[in-house]
Amino acid sequence: MSGASCSSSSDRRGQNPSSSVGLSAEFSGAGEEDCAAAARSWCDEGKLLIPGLPNDLAILCIARLPRGMFPLLRLVSSAWKRAVSSETFRLLRHQGGFLQGWIYVLVESATGAAFRAFDPDANRWYNMSPVPANISSETWQGFACVALDSKLILMGGARRIYNEATQQLGQVEVCGDVFIYDAFRNKWQRGPSLTTPRGWFAAAAIGDFVYVAGGQGRSCFLDSAEVLDYREKRWHQMPSMHCVRSSCRGTVLNGQFWVIAGEVVINNYGDHPQRASAEFFNPASKSWTLIPEMWLDSHKVALARSQNLLVVHQSKLMRYDPELNEWDHIGHISTGKLYNRSSYRFGFALECLGDKLYVIGGRIESWQNRNRSSIQPVSTAEVCHLGTASNSKFTRWNSVADMKDSSGIILASATVLL
Repeated sequence: MSGASCSSSSDRRGQNPSSSVGLSAEFSGAGEEDCAAAARSWCDEGKLLIPGLPNDLAILCIARLPRGMFPLLRLVSSAWKRAVSSETFRLLRHQGGFLQGWIYVLVESATGAAFRAFDPDANRWYNMSPVPANISSETWQGFACVALDSKLILMGGARRIYNEATQQLGQVEVCGDVFIYDAFRNKWQRGPSLTTPRGWFAAAAIGDFVYVAGGQGRSCFLDSAEVLDYREKRWHQMPSMHCVRSSCRGTVLNGQFWVIAGEVVINNYGDHPQRASAEFFNPASKSWTLIPEMWLDSHKVALARSQNLLVVHQSKLMRYDPELNEWDHIGHISTGKLYNRSSYRFGFALECLGDKLYVIGGRIESWQNRNRSSIQPVSTAEVCHLGTASNSKFTRWNSVADMKDSSGIILASATVLL
């Protein structure tokens, strides 16, 4: 294990194994006293996490280990289990820059756990803990999925509600339910319900806040919006949008919550717009700004957020220029597994992680002739380096680990850091 914080302890013999010996600058934000106190609580008296190292230094070494090893680390001893499961451990990974992003996807047809998690560093897929039993076997549509630090949050949608009295599934109903997956503890729990039940709406997370807007309510389409203060575990009403929107898309750009397309009433902001509008919410001014004719005229697009807003439009990789309200063509989807003249891939996940863009799952529609086609589910995943997308408009795609027993349309996706 590398790093100055894991240096030799030969000059510290005779010290209490849990005593604080001074943290390196990169971890100073965690607090020396907090780290030392936590180290004392993790270990039985006189026992070391790593022989030869004070426990507050040992935990810094453990914090550098890959995320995929966490289940094994918890099996080493009861002290290691307490250490790796502590909030201080998570904070140390954050402060030290050791967070790793995993891509979580919900596949329309999957064997075992419906959600899968992809570890890019190990090039491996993992099954997640099942969604709570009362929704795992239901038809659930129109929900939103966002990532907030190490949390995966599912909200709203339309599903069959389980009737405890009859022990049967009832009619499909738009709901305000919220389920939160804690990747750190590998557990699901219920969160505070939406103030307004809604489905097919936009959602995104900024800091400790989750924003939702638009969608379909129980009796009408919506222009309303609300925000979850995750620390308070409370929803608060927001100003309504300019347009009533459903089946809209949400993302974050320049620290603002963007709601894209989905207008229920078209042409209410211009004479003959050729593209759908968008609007963004500024948390500082608490106001919405309308962007006419922003969205590409296509029903089969995918959305990703890195430092830019990206879409796959037909066979082109496009990047949004917010200053000019234009889309720049920066690359192509490769032929073969993704696109070629006789096949078309749709319903896939598009996720950014650093400078890499991942395309996962979906379906491929292949044409045998002008009047005959077939649709096949896809379990493959591909990645490209966004740095290679240049004026040449050439993007090289490489295959990564296959989902194997999970294939088809990706109902939700998000990147969770831990």
